[in-house]
Amino acid sequence: MALQLSYEDAHGSTHSSAYHRVTVLDLNYVSKSARVVVSIYVDSAARTAAKEPVAERRYRLREAAVDDMPTFDSVFSDAELDAVDETPLANAYTFLKTLDEYSGAQDV
Repeated sequence: MALQLSYEDAHGSTHSSAYHRVTVLDLNYVSKSARVVVSIYVDSAARTAAKEPVAERRYRLREAAVDDMPTFDSVFSDAELDAVDETPLANAYTFLKTLDEYSGAQDV
């Protein structure tokens, strides 16, 4: 499970088949917070070959909406997961696709 979307790295190189994979999903149901780390690889072959990611993106969801991020409950609550019959990881990808930087991303 991952997303494919073009990515321009810090050096200005464009990776047209960049592979975006959630590599950390930390959920805390007591404090109602989540940490999502996405590692970005040149492509899926680079990830399969255990190459280093070209970048990482980090997201934090909290009990209350902060910086245009949705609330923890709107993505990871038991009720939300039951309603869509998904796993927390699948919902993390659904959440990513709601962000502007993942507009047009394809499931791979």
